[in-house]
Amino acid sequence: MRFEGEAAAIGAALLWAFGGLLFATAGRRIGSATVNEIRLSIASVLLLVLHLGVAGTAFPEVSDRGMVLLVASGIVGLTLGDLCLFHCSVAIGPRLAALLMATSPAMAGVLGWLFIGEVLGPAALAGMAVTMTGVVAVIQERRGRDEWRADLSPEQRRLAIVTGLLGALGQAGGGVLSKLGMYEGSIQAVDAFGATVIRVGAAAVAALVLGVVAGRGRALVAGLRDRQAMRLVLVAVVLGPTVGVWLSQVAFAKADVAVAQTLLSLVPVIMLPIARVAYGARPGPMAILGTLVAVGGTALLLGQAGGWSGNGFGERIRARCLWSKRVGRAQQPLQG
Repeated sequence: MRFEGEAAAIGAALLWAFGGLLFATAGRRIGSATVNEIRLSIASVLLLVLHLGVAGTAFPEVSDRGMVLLVASGIVGLTLGDLCLFHCSVAIGPRLAALLMATSPAMAGVLGWLFIGEVLGPAALAGMAVTMTGVVAVIQERRGRDEWRADLSPEQRRLAIVTGLLGALGQAGGGVLSKLGMYEGSIQAVDAFGATVIRVGAAAVAALVLGVVAGRGRALVAGLRDRQAMRLVLVAVVLGPTVGVWLSQVAFAKADVAVAQTLLSLVPVIMLPIARVAYGARPGPMAILGTLVAVGGTALLLGQAGGWSGNGFGERIRARCLWSKRVGRAQQPLQG
């Protein structure tokens, strides 16, 4: 089918946007930390079962070095990063939280440059600057209306923005650690699916341990007993970590990696009409323009990383794109 990959990418972005709304709604009932604990636990069990069916073993084989890095990746990106992201989403709503997450590719680019030695070209630097400009424009917007939390104080809003940016940083750091853990030099030691199983499993265990240490056992039990919240979480897990990720893999397989990644980054734009219908948000003109600018900057950044070129793909660029596909799939299992 023509444009099959592009359609799959748009479908994945739609599911991630709806999933984000459902997770945030559940978080308003049972708390953001409880949602993260339940979500990771469910996802880890599903992934173990899927890996058993696909690979014949519940758990992938990996070196000690790879295990340490992938476990650290899961804790940094999914336990801590998503905990911050969910706090942000519950506080200021999934629309603004999704926008703040648009800064994650830029942060990943900086971390990759610092710790892996990946070169940032002029287009990547321009994309980062454009993305940050758009995000700042939306955050500073004072017109319009956002009905997610009408009682939110300025201090609570600032804290939510900080946690949203920390969530994006956690996602970026988790991605870099995942890339280091998947490869032994230039050789891929564990595939993206196996890496995902390890990352999510480690994140689930860490989230539960953190909850017990923090004395959140009763909150977790109460969350599990909240049928409405559990329905929201279960549907969101199906939309994001399962169907959404499968569609993203179809997109990477059937479309240009740069095109697929750009379409997958449209979640903040898709959230504009969803937020309007779901909870009456009416962002002002500057907020809408800033969102479009931020997504445009992300597209520019990802396009440079994916290898947009007027001369087409060479073999070296094609190899880098295939690497990006594998790493991208390892980073995306719990979006939405």
